[in-house]
Amino acid sequence: MHRALAEAIELFETGLANCHRSEDRKLVERYLAELGRILAAAVLEKDALGRLSQMERLFGHCWLIDQEPFEPAFAKWREFKREYEEFVVRGMTVNERLCAFSMAESYDHAAAARDLDAVRGILKTAHVDDDSIAAILAKLSADD
Repeated sequence: MHRALAEAIELFETGLANCHRSEDRKLVERYLAELGRILAAAVLEKDALGRLSQMERLFGHCWLIDQEPFEPAFAKWREFKREYEEFVVRGMTVNERLCAFSMAESYDHAAAARDLDAVRGILKTAHVDDDSIAAILAKLSADD
């Protein structure tokens, strides 16, 4: 798991070496600083889950002009993020997972509105298994 993040960092550095846009270079250097903090927290077994969300916001709000040199790095980041999230939530209840991903309120609103598609999406994001999701959806449907 940590290896995937280290590889993502290395791939961002490779992309940086092949990048010709000064705007992108500055932004990727910021990415690298944040990724280093996440790697340190993960290796030291500190909770890095909140940092993943911050990193995703940084990726989403700051666009690279030339993304092509960095596509392999983003793919490796997504691999790490998925692995880390699944690792962190093992053994957590559904409610604990919803809280860990700051989705409890969104879930409550979707469940109250009986928006089964939204509930399903929220539970998937919190890495709830398909059998549990089916049981939760069945219960919400039966409560009507």
